[in-house]
Amino acid sequence: MPTRTDVVEERIKDLEQDLSGLLAALTRDPKRQAWIERFWRALSKASAVAATMAARRMAAKAWRVLTGEPPPSAQR
Repeated sequence: MPTRTDVVEERIKDLEQDLSGLLAALTRDPKRQAWIERFWRALSKASAVAATMAARRMAAKAWRVLTGEPPPSAQR
């Protein structure tokens, strides 16, 4: 059987969670949060595209230096 102290500690933890949830609901704007998430996705996709393009260019230059021929993808 739980002691009175255990029950009080549990209630205080529940109260702490409720208050932190209330604070989050009062201080966070769902529309702004959605905008931030969309912006982050767009930024990460753009950086992935830029990194891919840079890697392909570097690989093409390395192919030309190593073999003296244009890369296979450029021979279409």
